[in-house]
Amino acid sequence: GVDATQLHTICETNWDLISFHHPHLGISNVEDCDESKRAHLHHKLLCHYLHSAKQISKKVHVCLTGTQPTTWNLEEAASFQNLRLVQKLVDSKPFAHVVWSDASETKLPEPAKVESKFAAPRKYRNGKLGKHFLARYGYRHRRTEGVLFKGSVKDANVSESMHFVFEKSTEESTNDDEDTTSLVCPICRESFDTKSALELHLKCPVRPPAIPDEAREESLPSGEKTAALTTKVKDTPKSEATLVEQCHDNTLGTILKVPSSSNGKRLRWFLQHSTIENLKFTKRLAESTIQAGLILVNGEIAKDSSRILKEKDTVTIQQQTTTIQNSTTNPVSAIPKKNSPRIEIVERSPSTSDVQWLVAVKPSGMRSKGRFQGTLESILSEQEQTVCSCISSLETSCSGLCVLVTGKNATGISVLHTMTVLVHGKLAQDQCWVPPRDVKLVVEAKWRKKKKRKLAAETQPEVEVEQQTVPARIDLQDICGDSSCPLSTVTVATREPCSSSICHYFRQASYPVVGDSFCKHEYAKLKRSIRNRIKNKLCMGCYRVDITVNNEESTTIQISSPDKLSAAHWERFLTDDASDGR
Repeated sequence: GVDATQLHTICETNWDLISFHHPHLGISNVEDCDESKRAHLHHKLLCHYLHSAKQISKKVHVCLTGTQPTTWNLEEAASFQNLRLVQKLVDSKPFAHVVWSDASETKLPEPAKVESKFAAPRKYRNGKLGKHFLARYGYRHRRTEGVLFKGSVKDANVSESMHFVFEKSTEESTNDDEDTTSLVCPICRESFDTKSALELHLKCPVRPPAIPDEAREESLPSGEKTAALTTKVKDTPKSEATLVEQCHDNTLGTILKVPSSSNGKRLRWFLQHSTIENLKFTKRLAESTIQAGLILVNGEIAKDSSRILKEKDTVTIQQQTTTIQNSTTNPVSAIPKKNSPRIEIVERSPSTSDVQWLVAVKPSGMRSKGRFQGTLESILSEQEQTVCSCISSLETSCSGLCVLVTGKNATGISVLHTMTVLVHGKLAQDQCWVPPRDVKLVVEAKWRKKKKRKLAAETQPEVEVEQQTVPARIDLQDICGDSSCPLSTVTVATREPCSSSICHYFRQASYPVVGDSFCKHEYAKLKRSIRNRIKNKLCMGCYRVDITVNNEESTTIQISSPDKLSAAHWERFLTDDASDGR
């Protein structure tokens, strides 16, 4: 290759133009080199290139893209060399024809005829990586790593590329009177401590880092291993645990002091890679510990895991009374769980009862069963400090009373649930809704069993799959007399409080439940003032349970149902609303 900063030492011929397209040192993947340092290195490259090229050429050209002209201070580099900008061009047209358009004595040949076989791949022609005139002849603007590069090609984009053409200014240069004994580079204005360092800089102003042979060969496709360059560098040591100065305080916990090797590292990285006595942080554990407020930096709670640490910062890990074991068998600090909502318990079984049970109020949106966090069983088990098993299969969308058994003995107990339901329409007495009627509710199987039964019915169509049903008693409570808002409230007494089965039954009876997701048309007919208060929620809940243990006398627990489930409430609401409107 040719060193662009030493052109005047290797070339004896004078030229009309020296061109340098997209100069780059190839250091965008160096982790220990920040953006400002990269920009400074490229600024030095431009300074020394312009200084060298102007000595053997009338005009000096450079092509940069994006924000490179400003971040690399091209204008300042040209002023250092006493050069002035004469042309600034885009790269969508033939470069040579544009640069020499004002030279009438120069006759340039016409561009060659473009043939389909010349064209580069589409992404190099349609603007995805920028439009370039030579792309129609097969030119591909690519990174200098070529097949070695495995990252994004976004920084190979040539859109917004600009050509800059400079020539010597007629003004006198201020660099000629520089003191030769100064330790400042007269070309890029960089200072040095010794004269030998300055001389070495003038011989080789910038030098891109080399790439290890191992990394280069692993990146090359099979059959191209011989294309690897012979430049060798020392192997980069693998990331090891960082030894940190630490002490233990009985009140605060473990206190760590950030060493110089961890200066500039993030807090999460520091916890992961530090050797701490009796502690082993994984990425997830470090993140959750920080979010729990157990990590202090310089005495203040650190909430941001990406916080940058500085040398001699103090990191305090607050002491916890409980520990857990991770996969490496090292004890680590236990992270406190989020505060669970406290569940209201309305009734408990007598201490002499054969089965110990309790009745709790389940809010809407909470699952009844399950040992994972957030369910009624898990919250009550933690609240009561004993294992609680739910025998009321109230669904997530329903709120109300649930019966749970404490301990292992759950035999001999039965529960009758009375569901309060608000439905569309007026249930007339002449339609056999009064007195209470006994019906059969179809219990829909869970999706796995339902899919299995459906598959069996398709393979054996002559065999009818018997639907499982449960008995229930429906009792009409009240009716909204307003003709513009036909609503009715009913109660459904059943031992299987399945809201989907109840919704299915009333859909088949043409009186869908208010809030049923399959009956949005009926819901849309309600007045807006009512819809704004119901908020598209299922109007169903369990507010009475009858508990029987070993066929003894039953115990009834009942609470008042919310007003939104009462048809009489909506009738009064519409009446008051009409009177206010007057």
